[in-house]
Amino acid sequence: MKLLIGVTASSGAIHFPFYLTYFKEFFSEIQIIVSENAKNFISPDALRLLNCKVHTNLFPWNDERSHVRLAAWADLFAIIPATANILAESAHGFARSLLSATILCHEKPVLFFPNMNDVMWNAKTTQRNVSLLREAGHLVISPVEQVGFEVAKGKLQVGGYMPPPMDIVPILQTEYEKRVKL
Repeated sequence: MKLLIGVTASSGAIHFPFYLTYFKEFFSEIQIIVSENAKNFISPDALRLLNCKVHTNLFPWNDERSHVRLAAWADLFAIIPATANILAESAHGFARSLLSATILCHEKPVLFFPNMNDVMWNAKTTQRNVSLLREAGHLVISPVEQVGFEVAKGKLQVGGYMPPPMDIVPILQTEYEKRVKL
C-alpha cells in the first residue's frame, strides 16, 4: 500500500517522526509532502534520514507535474497533522502549494487529522470548511481532546489533537480496504 502524507505547520508536526516510524511498520511505501511552514517544526532532511522520499516544492526543477504524479501514485493520502489553513485551502479548492495542489489533484477521498486548539477547531469558519470537505467525500477525523501546551497562553490546557499513530493506522487500513473492494 502506497501512503502519501502531508505534514502541515501545527505543533503536532514535532511528533511526526514518531508517527512515521510507527507507520513504516504497516505501509510498504511512504512519501511525504512537507508544507513550507511545517519546516518551522520539522526538518525535511530529518525525515529523509528515516528513508522516505520527501517533497517540498510545487515546481521542482526536475518535474513540473509533481503534484499530479504524487496524487496518482498514492493509494491513500492523509494530512497528519492538518491545520485550519489546509482545511480552508482544501475546502475551497486552492492550490497555493505542493500540498494543496496535490490534494486538489487526488481523485480519491483525502483523510485529514486536525491538530489545533479548541478555539480554532470550534470556529464557525473551520466547522463550515470541515462540512464542505465532508460533503466533497473527504474524511475529517475529529481531534482527540487531551491536555497539551498552549503556546499563546503559556500553560497546559485541554485542546484538540490528532489521534496517536496506533489509532490512525486502523483508520487508514479500513479506508484502504474499502477502496480495494470497489
